[in-house]
Amino acid sequence: MAAGMTYTPLATNKLTANSTTVTFSSIPQTYTDLVLVMQPAADVGDENVGIRFNGDTGANYSYTRLGANNTAGSVSSNRVSNFTRINTTEAAGTSPNLGNLIIIANIMNYANATTYKTAINRSGQVGGTYNGAEIFAGLWRNTAAINSITVMQGGTRTFLSGSTFTLYGILAA
Repeated sequence: MAAGMTYTPLATNKLTANSTTVTFSSIPQTYTDLVLVMQPAADVGDENVGIRFNGDTGANYSYTRLGANNTAGSVSSNRVSNFTRINTTEAAGTSPNLGNLIIIANIMNYANATTYKTAINRSGQVGGTYNGAEIFAGLWRNTAAINSITVMQGGTRTFLSGSTFTLYGILAA
């Protein structure tokens, strides 16, 4: 933890059943930034995990991705999307793969009602067919304060039971 920063756990969701989404709602507006830490596993590999804010499903999001795995590096972006992507590939399968992937999303200045919202997301995975790391820079083109975050799977995939998601509030000194 950085000097002058305080991480306060706001909510943890450990799935007891498979789910396509995980939502954190009624987020207090008393922090400077948010950090979302996830250890998901999915029913199939090659995921497109994303986040949406305040239930907004419009084409108000964009992201840029930089990734490298055990065989190659790649860059991609999407300027018009209905979510901001935070990860591309997950460990597929049952409980032995839980914990092989970690995703950390830093959501800056989330309570400010005068600027677009940005998120810097990083992930790392070991095991399966993808051993690598990714960084995403995401943008939500809306000035509303963020009061809910939905983590979602791409397509019809699901997060497996046992996947964990924790939201922290950060107070700057």
